[in-house]
Amino acid sequence: MKKIAIIMAVLAIGIVAMCACTPSSDDLKKKFEDNKYGVVLLEAKDLQKYGISVAEDAEIDYAFMATKLTNTVFVIAFKEGNDASDYYNSIKDSKYGKVAKKGNAVIFGDEESVNLI
Repeated sequence: MKKIAIIMAVLAIGIVAMCACTPSSDDLKKKFEDNKYGVVLLEAKDLQKYGISVAEDAEIDYAFMATKLTNTVFVIAFKEGNDASDYYNSIKDSKYGKVAKKGNAVIFGDEESVNLI
């Protein structure tokens, strides 16, 4: 019985760790490129061109836009988890379509594109 409890605890910790990790920029870009999306790297100042604003004091680790025909998704990874959470909460019910959060990354756009994450 103790062995089962230990195995379950290890599995639970592994699942939580996998869900909480921020995916690397390269992994996410590859996922979109493998699905025939064009990927454009963005800097913080570029986001404003697309009508996207983040808090001035929020530090961005990486950002990119991926597009395929009429599908578009934006990925913004923050250096701090609280910045990611604040941004996610500020846009989750907005004009940006489907919004998801994975670790410190916030992903938003059409449902099909966001579901690739």
